[in-house]
Amino acid sequence: MKKSVILCIDDEKIVLTSLKTQLKINFGREYNIETVENGIEALIIVNKLIRDGISLPVVIVDQIMPNMKGDEVLSKIHKISPYTNKIMLTGQADTEEIGHAVNNAHLYRYISKPWDFTDLNLTIAEAIRSYFQNKTIRAQTIKMKKLIVELSKYNKRLEKSVTKRTKLISKQKEELKKSLEEKVDINKYLKTTNKKLIESELKLKRLNATKDKFFSIISHDLKNPFASLLSISEFIVKNYKNTNEEDRIEILQKINMSANQIYSLLDNLLTWSSLQKGHIKINRIQFDISKVITENINLYQVAAEKKGINIIVNIHNNIQVYADREMLSAIIRNFINNAIKFSNSDDVIEIKTKKINSYIEIIVSDSGIGIPEEDLKKLFRTDARLKTKGTSGEKGTGLGLILCKEFIEKNGGSIKVESKINTGSNFIICIPTNK
Repeated sequence: MKKSVILCIDDEKIVLTSLKTQLKINFGREYNIETVENGIEALIIVNKLIRDGISLPVVIVDQIMPNMKGDEVLSKIHKISPYTNKIMLTGQADTEEIGHAVNNAHLYRYISKPWDFTDLNLTIAEAIRSYFQNKTIRAQTIKMKKLIVELSKYNKRLEKSVTKRTKLISKQKEELKKSLEEKVDINKYLKTTNKKLIESELKLKRLNATKDKFFSIISHDLKNPFASLLSISEFIVKNYKNTNEEDRIEILQKINMSANQIYSLLDNLLTWSSLQKGHIKINRIQFDISKVITENINLYQVAAEKKGINIIVNIHNNIQVYADREMLSAIIRNFINNAIKFSNSDDVIEIKTKKINSYIEIIVSDSGIGIPEEDLKKLFRTDARLKTKGTSGEKGTGLGLILCKEFIEKNGGSIKVESKINTGSNFIICIPTNK
């Protein structure tokens, strides 16, 4: 992948040389530092970068240059690359010129010559971080809009299905009336048929209620992190100059946490949506599950050690199963992650396997906080929401377990959960060993 570019524009070669030398010290490893002596050359480079798909997070420009001043250069660059952060570095710009750069090019910051090396580096680092955070948020916004469209289509299809089914039921009722007139035991027949019709209508109503509840949960889970993201970003925008570096880092960490939460939810929703529409292909093959288990344990070993949790492994070698390898790997990752999330320091997690006829049981056990009996019934339901946090305040959406159950069932397997409060939980996956 080509490196992103920091572009410096100044008609004085000595200034460009100094800038490039200083910037390479802190940013040269991850970014290419490009320099040009006038606005025309700068616009050519910017156009080429955009055409080649190379990111341009920061442009630094001098105001006083022949032919084209710095604020005019920034205005033209803004039309080509509006999300690039622009910094004016000059000792002679007046208020009107700076105002023009702010209004027409969204000037990120103005720094006077001669510049302070530390201030320059901090400003550029913040500008780069801001550029890529905004880029991530834009990408997530696009994903969210696509998801909303998919959910809307799914809702319309479901409503259409309910309407069609209701019409069919109504038609069946009419046909039954005509048919039952010809039968001797009409009362008994009507009673049995009506019971089936009522059960069918109740099932449809429950499906519709489940759909509405699921959409309500999704809306709530999307709204909270977005509200947090907007609130924190609004605060830093209004109070940036009055906020010290330590507070800024804490705020950026909170923004990152909210963005990760939104991304995780969107990713799970897109996977769930693809499953419902049958877009995810299942590639069931014969493979050794012991290797997959070991790989996923290694992924979470550091997280377990950080919480002071001991992972015990009791699995046999060369355990052959017949399933989709990637789906089964995702299931095991989810269960190990949950076991760590809901365990305290000095607790034990055990992963073991057991062969039962033509199936293999994979058991993930923990000695953590356990699951209340009333919550066990809600674990794999789309119309219920569990609010339990991990022992270190970890949050989750609950969609992971729903996806795991669907993955297991699509691979011809089953799942069972056993749990007691303050004793721990056992998640038991049953997977076939052959076709």
